[in-house]
Amino acid sequence: MGLRNALIVGGMVIVLGGAGAFFHQNNMLKKLAQENVEQKLLIEEQATVNQALTVQLEQEIEAVRHQQAITIELRRQAEVKRESIKTNLGKEPCARVPMPRAVIEQLQQSTH
Repeated sequence: MGLRNALIVGGMVIVLGGAGAFFHQNNMLKKLAQENVEQKLLIEEQATVNQALTVQLEQEIEAVRHQQAITIELRRQAEVKRESIKTNLGKEPCARVPMPRAVIEQLQQSTH
C-alpha cells in the first residue's frame, strides 16, 4: 500500500498543482483582459480628443488663410491707390517743381 498511497498523493499533488496553475493563468487572463478594455477606452478617448484638435487646427489654418487673403487684397488696394495718386500727381503742373524742404520734412514725419 505504500506505493499506492505514494501514487495517490503524487497524483493529487499533480492535480492540485495543475489546478493552481490553471487558476493563476485564469486570473492573469482576466487581469490582462481588463487592462485591454481600459486601454481600448483610453485609445477611444484619445482618438476623440485628436479629432477635435484636428478640426480646431483646420479651422485655425482656414482663419490664417482668410487673414492672408485680406492682407494681400489690402496691399493690392493700397498699391493701386498709390499708383493712382502717383499718376494723378504726375499730370499736375507742379509735379516737376521741387517741394519746399519743410513740406518734405512734414511728409516724412507723418509717415513714420
